[in-house]
Amino acid sequence: MGYCLTNFVIIIYNINIDIRTGGYLPGYKKSDLLVLYTLTGGVAKYVELFIDRKKLTGKKMPDMFFERDSYFLSEGKNMLVDEFGKDYGIYFSILTLIAQGRN
Repeated sequence: MGYCLTNFVIIIYNINIDIRTGGYLPGYKKSDLLVLYTLTGGVAKYVELFIDRKKLTGKKMPDMFFERDSYFLSEGKNMLVDEFGKDYGIYFSILTLIAQGRN
């Protein structure tokens, strides 16, 4: 019998970080930049998408993931296709079962 962690809590304390944005985000909040990095992992293409669409607050960035024409909705499937070629359907089925809680 296996166990898995289904709930977790992340507590973030005040962190003194000197972030220089080069003028791209005037008046930014450090929490907004934390959300940006958390969602993008620093991938330049993803950061560019948020900047181009002016979705730069902690509220607007997550909402952008689920917009009807969101780049991110198809990104997972595109990555599976690129990685596994014509067999991506098998891996997609496995991921779907995992997401449903089956093991």
